Amino acid sequence: CSSDLKFSGTFTVSGSKAAPRVVGEARMSDGEILKQKFKDAHGFFLWQDNKLKIDDLKVTMPAGEHLVNGLVDLGGGEPVVDLKILTKGIRVEPLAEAVAKDYVITGNLDNEVTVKGRISSPEVFGRMNFYEGSVNKYLIDDAVGEYSYLGGNLYLKNFVIHALQTEAHLDGTIYNNKDLDFVMTARKVDLKRLAIPETVTVSGLVDLQGSIKGTLSSPFFLGELNSSSVIINGQEFTAINGKVESTAGRVNKLKASAQQGGGYFEIDMLLDFGAALLQGTIEATG
Repeated sequence: CSSDLKFSGTFTVSGSKAAPRVVGEARMSDGEILKQKFKDAHGFFLWQDNKLKIDDLKVTMPAGEHLVNGLVDLGGGEPVVDLKILTKGIRVEPLAEAVAKDYVITGNLDNEVTVKGRISSPEVFGRMNFYEGSVNKYLIDDAVGEYSYLGGNLYLKNFVIHALQTEAHLDGTIYNNKDLDFVMTARKVDLKRLAIPETVTVSGLVDLQGSIKGTLSSPFFLGELNSSSVIINGQEFTAINGKVESTAGRVNKLKASAQQGGGYFEIDMLLDFGAALLQGTIEATG
């Protein structure tokens, strides 16, 4: 805790020396827990039979607040918890710095989570709403969904993400070895937002549906791509339907059919953002 921490409280002690019962109300201010600074924390506590019961512990952060209720059992060799934490309107940056240092995340977070089990291997079930933020400088309007953390694996369910006009739906698992197994659909993905080489001008909105495998550091998307219109170096192609492979968003392969004017085309193209490379063929078929 912070050296500036201030503490006050009132407590009633009963029972025996071997088995005390303590009921109290406590307040702390200007402190820090798990590297997260808070302005004020106030709640009610009961200590009995080596168990700490927490009632309505309200923790006010520099922005937003947490409300904690539940039980911490210290009677065994390892603490066992059964806690429910409601979070409203906190800034996500301090939390992201603690748990997701490889990503630059900004924004606001509402969260409802239940944590149960041994402190070294808890079972976590929650629902979050991340809003008015960004991930690695990509703007996110909101991301809402359910999650659970079991056996070192993170499960996401019914996640819906809005970023400008894009809407994405995501379900799947991040395993404890950082492997990915997701299904995803995304509508109105704006190609202008991708890191396309300066030698190539691409615009248009595409829909995607497929799976995400690979790892956190190098995700691999395999699926279908559809678009009513894409413009590549000034040439408009319409009614695009095909298959796409994307490795970490950097190396992309597209095999698709398209129309231009009264003609039909087959597209077989490689777009490597890292190498600033666009190569492939666009063949007329009729």
